[in-house]
Amino acid sequence: MTTFIRIIKLYEKGMGINGISKALSSGSLGMGKKRRIVPTRWSITATDKSISDNLVEEIKDYKEIDEFQVYIRETKGNLFIGILAPGQWMFEWGESWFPGSTWNSFGDSVEVELDYEGYYGRNTYPDIGGCYYSSRLAVAEKYKEMKRTGSAMLWREIYPGFNIPVGVWYVRENVRELFRGKPEIFDNIQDSVNYVSKFTKVDISVWKVKSNNMKYLVSNLDNY
Repeated sequence: MTTFIRIIKLYEKGMGINGISKALSSGSLGMGKKRRIVPTRWSITATDKSISDNLVEEIKDYKEIDEFQVYIRETKGNLFIGILAPGQWMFEWGESWFPGSTWNSFGDSVEVELDYEGYYGRNTYPDIGGCYYSSRLAVAEKYKEMKRTGSAMLWREIYPGFNIPVGVWYVRENVRELFRGKPEIFDNIQDSVNYVSKFTKVDISVWKVKSNNMKYLVSNLDNY
């Protein structure tokens, strides 16, 4: 049994991500002489990626959603946004770091980064780091719960004063909580984005320019 299969089996039996990643980090999931101790940061991302890879392949076979679902979660120093849209699987994770926040402590302007994948996934590690896979896991879980598929735009704004390097678990658990909330439902991407703009401190035009999924929806779904 490969390490990947062991991770999936433990997840399906109900073990939490932290427990699985700790087992991977300690070398407990390896096979015989191939067992290796893995740095904790790598083990967490490997766990998030392995499980989300498996879930994404499963949800691709589900029926597409037929509406735009917008989720908003405001926490201290953060805003989490999720837009689930009709169409085949596509995913993006974007972060905007304000001056005075963890990764933009001495900047004088907002830094916005975003990584994405299409239906067939990525061939390279996302520049934005492990939060990409932790958020991808949370949205894949949501689609599996609904027994539906679609695309997903997930954006996070990090405001001045939030300067604690909390790790990818913070993103995973907040995005999970985001999708436990009740969404606002819209018929098109324009109304969805207009609603989101009521909450963002980054000008919505910046997110629209950065967003790969937005460009796809505008050019292919004729609903902008």
